[in-house]
Amino acid sequence: ERIFGFFIDDEAMDRVFPKNTLVVVDYGDRRPADGAYALFSVDGAPLVRRWRQTPMRLEPQSESNAYGPVFLDRQPPVIGCVRVSICVY
Repeated sequence: ERIFGFFIDDEAMDRVFPKNTLVVVDYGDRRPADGAYALFSVDGAPLVRRWRQTPMRLEPQSESNAYGPVFLDRQPPVIGCVRVSICVY
């Protein structure tokens, strides 16, 4: 009832979620622990990132140096916490 899944294709997260990984999100849990992955609403767009509390930021997990952390003044809206991922080969 409180979960949904989607296939992720985000180069900024390719180290943890390679292309075509099924990511399962619990939208009943909107309180990510420090270091957990969650689906956030950033400027109205959904974005999976690693949540860090101090300093408050969203971290990419990429093989590329093109992506860096997004430092925040306040926590963005959380759509839900990532519970499991399944890589499809």
